[in-house]
Amino acid sequence: NWAGDPQVGMAAYGLASAFLFAGVNSYIGTVWPIPERSSAMFAKSFFHALVHGLSVGECVREARREVIEKRGAGDLVWASYVYYGDPSYQFPQLAAE
Repeated sequence: NWAGDPQVGMAAYGLASAFLFAGVNSYIGTVWPIPERSSAMFAKSFFHALVHGLSVGECVREARREVIEKRGAGDLVWASYVYYGDPSYQFPQLAAE
């Protein structure tokens, strides 16, 4: 059982809101602190999908899938990442290549 602080989730939402209100169109954050190894795996998969033209939502899904596949569903890093923004958004400069 995870005995984390429920206020961590509120802090993540607050930080995401600050970025969104400041004008960014996409924000990815974690709900709780995560181990570096799993975080690196998520990031590598996410950016690999991003440079291949997938939407941000698809990139998050692919990164979650890879963490589950390689680390198991019990490694809840896949669930920690939350995307705030339009999941269909593609970076124009990457999508055109």
